[in-house]
Amino acid sequence: MMTLIIYVGIFMLSIYVAVVSHGYIMALAFVVGGIAFFSLQRHLHKYYFEVVTNDEMDSYSDDDDDHLRLPPA
Repeated sequence: MMTLIIYVGIFMLSIYVAVVSHGYIMALAFVVGGIAFFSLQRHLHKYYFEVVTNDEMDSYSDDDDDHLRLPPA
């Protein structure tokens, strides 16, 4: 959870810096914001699929087509 807060904080701070600054600092803030955004996306994706595979898939272990089932929306 702390990692999630750090990624969101870096992303929001980089957007603020990009809005109020010009030139190289703005470009650097966009790069840092992009890295934080993709790290946040990867972190949430990994957390979501860990939860689905641990909690949801165990109850369906008797099905033969587990690999065909989509995670719940």
